[in-house]
Amino acid sequence: MDFYGDSMQMQKEQKNKNLIKGLIIAIVIVLLAVIAIGISIYYISIKSFKFYLDGAKINSKDTFLIQENGDIYVSILDFANLVGYEYKNGEYKYQYSETTDRCYISNGSETATYIADSNIIYKLVLDTAEATNESNYEYYQIDVPVKIINGKLYTTIDGISKGCNVSISYNSENNKITTYTLPYLVNAYQTGVEDSAIGEKEENFSNQKAILYDLLIVKNSSNLYGVNTLTGNVIIGKKYKSITFLEGTQEFLVQTQENKYGIISKTGITEIEPEYASIKQIEPEEGLYLVSNNGKYGVVNRDGEVVIYLEYEEIGIDETKFSVDKIENKYILYDECIPVKRNGKWGLLDKNGNKVLDIQYDGFGCTSKIPTGGNSLLLVPQYKAIVVKKDSGYGLFSSSGDELIPAVVDTTNMYSVITSGEIYYYLTYRGETMEIIGYLKDVLNIQPIN
Repeated sequence: MDFYGDSMQMQKEQKNKNLIKGLIIAIVIVLLAVIAIGISIYYISIKSFKFYLDGAKINSKDTFLIQENGDIYVSILDFANLVGYEYKNGEYKYQYSETTDRCYISNGSETATYIADSNIIYKLVLDTAEATNESNYEYYQIDVPVKIINGKLYTTIDGISKGCNVSISYNSENNKITTYTLPYLVNAYQTGVEDSAIGEKEENFSNQKAILYDLLIVKNSSNLYGVNTLTGNVIIGKKYKSITFLEGTQEFLVQTQENKYGIISKTGITEIEPEYASIKQIEPEEGLYLVSNNGKYGVVNRDGEVVIYLEYEEIGIDETKFSVDKIENKYILYDECIPVKRNGKWGLLDKNGNKVLDIQYDGFGCTSKIPTGGNSLLLVPQYKAIVVKKDSGYGLFSSSGDELIPAVVDTTNMYSVITSGEIYYYLTYRGETMEIIGYLKDVLNIQPIN
C-alpha cells in the first residue's frame, strides 16, 4: 500500500475543502457587507429629508430643514427664496430696522412678519392696504415659537405654511415633505374646475388663499359668485355680486345684487345678515365688524348682534396723522376702546358699547403747533393714554377713561421727540415745556402701567 501517496491525496483534498470553505466564508462576508451597506444607505436615505416642491424634487441644503425634539424647523430665509418671497430683516411695520431677531417676507401681494421666541406672526394683504390706505394687520398663532438656529430664523411647518401661503404635508415614514405653492394650486384648480373664479384678474389675493382651507370661489354664467369645497360640495350658492375671503376668521364677506353686505361662515352659516351698506372686520378674535347704513356707523358682532348702534358719523381715528405712534388698530385703541364721533364731538366706548369717555371732545391727538423736530401725538403707551382735544387745549386720559392731565385751555400742544431711538413725550403749559412721563411720575405720583 502506498501510504505516502494516500497521505498526500488526503492533504490535497483537505486543502481544497479549506479553500472552498474560505471562499464560502468570504462570499458570505461580502454579501453581509453589501447588505449592511444597502441597509445603511436605505437608513440614511430614509432619515434624510426629501423635499418636493410643486411636484419636483428639490436638493435642499443640509441646514434648510432641521429636526429638534420631534419638531421640524424650516429656515425662513431659505424657504422664502425657494418659493419666490423676498426676505428682509426687521418688521414690516417698522421697516427701517436691521435687527436680525425678526424678519418679514413678501411676494408682492402680501407680507408676513416673524419674531424670534414668539408664536404669533402677523400678515398684511398689500393690495387691500393700498386700495383702502389702511394697514389692517391680521395676527396668527403658530404651534411653536420662532427659533434662532445657527444665526438664522427658523419656524415649524405650521409657521412656514401660514406665512408663505403653501400647502405642506409630511410623511414621517420616509421623511418626505411635499409642498405646493399657492400659484401652483390656483393654476391647478382654475384649469381643472370649470366654474372656478380664482384665476380671474379682478379676483384678489385673499380669495386665492381660500384654497389653502379647502375652499374655492366659484361663479356661474351670470357672474354671480359662490363657494364650494375643493371636492365640489356647495357651501355658499352662486347668488352674490362679490365674495371676499377673510383668512383670519375663515369667513366670507358677501355682497348682494342690491349692494348690501353681510358675513357667512366657512360652513355656510349666515352670521351677519346682508343688510348693510358696508361692513369691515375690525377685530377678528372677538368677531367685531364696523357697519354702516345711511351714512351712519356702528359695530356688530359675528352673531349679528348690535354692539354699537348705527348712530355715529365716524368710528376710528385717522392713523396717517400719527406716523410715529405705533397704532395697532385704528378702530380699537390699546385693544380696549373705540373712538366714536356724534354731532361733531368725540368720545370713547369699550368693545361692549359701554361709555368710557363722554362724547364732548373736539378730537383725539395733537397735530398743531408742533415744534421743529417734534411729532404729532396720539398715544402714550406707558400709561395706555390717549391725547384728547377740547376747545384750544389738550389733555391726557387713560384707555379706561381716567383723567391723567386735564384738557386745560392754555395747554398749547402735546408732541413726541425721538432721541437715540427712544420716544419722549412733551407738553407745553403756560409757555413752559415739560416731559409728560416725568411729570406724571414725579409730580402727580402716577406710575406707568407698561
